[in-house]
Formats: sequence, structure tokens, C-alpha cells
Amino acid sequence: MTEPIDNTQNAALSTQAFEGRTPSPEESKARARAIIGDDPSLLAMLAPVFAQSSVTQLQKLAQALSQSDTAQVRHWAHSLKGSLASLGAAGPSARASAIEARARNHDLAGLDTQIDLLAAEVAVVAANLTADTDPA
Repeated sequence: MTEPIDNTQNAALSTQAFEGRTPSPEESKARARAIIGDDPSLLAMLAPVFAQSSVTQLQKLAQALSQSDTAQVRHWAHSLKGSLASLGAAGPSARASAIEARARNHDLAGLDTQIDLLAAEVAVVAANLTADTDPA
């Protein structure tokens, strides 16, 4: 992963962990609130933090993979897994978990594709959570 994936041009990538379709911002926000509580101000505070930190985490994950550093791949995948799960993004969290498990087993072959898919999914989550929509 060298550049962020543009999900508007890669719809197939961005829907894989979302049961064949990309969730709406309202759905993503409702899932997040189901986990963190129905506090719009808390979600409004957490969403941009997630959007910003996930970019860094994905960059670190890709860098670790390029260096074949299984411990760091595992670390960054684990970090993303938790962040995604805490915001109700079960599909992308599961992908991060699978990346983490492969790194734990020192199996990094083909993970670049999985990381690109995860990046696309994370971008959807971040965009949805930061979208200015009516509360769902």
C-alpha cells in the first residue's frame, strides 16, 4: 500500500467486508453508537480522531509489511482491529484480525492485497463517521 485507495473508483474493494455493499454514513454511525453509546458529541469527537489516526496506522502497517517485520505487522493490525471494533465496524475489524493472525504465524505472503482492502474499508468507515448527516 503506497497510496490511499480511492473508494469511489474501487467499489468492489470497499464492499468486500461489508456484506457486498458499502454501508451508508447513517448505518456506520448507528453501529458506532451501539458500541460507544448514543452520545452524538462523543461520536463527533471520536470520528475525526479515528480518521486521522487510522491513516497513520495503515502507513505503519504497510511499512512493517515492506520490511517483513511480523511483530510490527501484528502490532498495527491489532491496533486497527481494536479501533474498528470499538466503532462497530465488524467487517473491517475481522480483516485486521485476519492480518494479525497471519503475522502471528509469520505468513506475510499476499498481505499487501489484504492491507489494500483494509485501507479501502477503513476509508469508508472514516468517511462515513465524519460525514455530516442527520443522526440515525
